[in-house]
Amino acid sequence: MKTKMLLAAITFLLLSVTSVTLAQDSYARKIDRNDIEKIKKIMNQEKCFDIKSKLYVINDSYCFWIREGNCSDNSYTYNLYGPKAKLLCYQRETIAGTDKKCDKQTDQLFVTIIANLEKDKLGLGANSNVRMVYELK
Repeated sequence: MKTKMLLAAITFLLLSVTSVTLAQDSYARKIDRNDIEKIKKIMNQEKCFDIKSKLYVINDSYCFWIREGNCSDNSYTYNLYGPKAKLLCYQRETIAGTDKKCDKQTDQLFVTIIANLEKDKLGLGANSNVRMVYELK
């Protein structure tokens, strides 16, 4: 009985420490200037952007890149990046059709953005801080 109680107490302690650590980590993860510069380098390597190529910062936590062009293949790409320029989600057009992959934690955010590309603040609402930080022309 004492062993079970001890194991339960240790498990509770470990879960508590893990929860606090993860919560602190999520607040510490912010997009910084280096992240933006890394993504800008990727943008500058792209060839098909005659319609649009814009980079947005969302709530200082994500970068969203819209790239659209008149090309026979790969006419658009939408990318959502997290800190350290980590690609979290993408959707792109290919010869075989639409290719999409998304991190489970950011899928709903990405779906909302894609559905609202032309709306104010990418459809994320009045309380969101969305600003364009770079545009290729």
